[in-house]
Amino acid sequence: MKEFLFVYQILLESSTTNTTEGRIILGMMVRVIKIGKSVLHLSGAHIHYGQNGLGRLIYESCVTIAWLLGSSDKLRFENYIKNGLLNEKRLLKRIEEDIDNNNGVKLPIQERMISSVEYTAKEANLTLKDVREIPSAKKIGIPNVYERTKFLDPSCGLYLLYRNMSGETHGSFHELVRYNTERKENFIEAEFHCSAEESIASDSRVTLPLIILINKSFSEVLKDNVFDFNNSSDKELLVARIRNIMKNVSKLDAAHERLLQDQKL
Repeated sequence: MKEFLFVYQILLESSTTNTTEGRIILGMMVRVIKIGKSVLHLSGAHIHYGQNGLGRLIYESCVTIAWLLGSSDKLRFENYIKNGLLNEKRLLKRIEEDIDNNNGVKLPIQERMISSVEYTAKEANLTLKDVREIPSAKKIGIPNVYERTKFLDPSCGLYLLYRNMSGETHGSFHELVRYNTERKENFIEAEFHCSAEESIASDSRVTLPLIILINKSFSEVLKDNVFDFNNSSDKELLVARIRNIMKNVSKLDAAHERLLQDQKL
């Protein structure tokens, strides 16, 4: 996964965009790579716990990229921005209410917070007035994760990966039994460790599907020519390298399945 993320990082570092839409896609891809590095950090430290939670964030970003590129909704980017500014709207409302309750006196920290909201809005070509008028999330109508998955995988087979990762995020019974507690005779005890074999298998369950997912999403961006690349020949070399990495991932995926069968995990 390290080389995979590194190659895509080099690819993005050599790309530029001058549109808000391109900036959203570029930012989302950089976000995925950064979170992927966090997964690698946990894996390198032999810490399985937390990888699924991070994987869930990667999944959501990947299907969002696919939705933004594949949807026929002409307002999708505009709605994505508005949905992303809802917290700023709530914050601005609270600050302005507090200022009104204080007879219009604006504290320095409130001025800084308003300026921060204004800066973010300006990057989307919006004003504070526009932020105040953003409708509710329900009215904006961003598709849920399942619906966004359809743009990346029409069969929604990948969605099972997301559901499995959600167990760690929400604390499912399976996750609590498997990784956080242990039965010893007639007692249940806290479990802070896992066996090396199970840890390796668990890491593979997260990293291999994530590589496949990320590549599937990022490949759509490359096909869509969202960015301008400083050197087209370098781009071709890097894309070829990614193809070779994915061939090795397929081999690892098959070996991983055999490992799971042998360990009955």
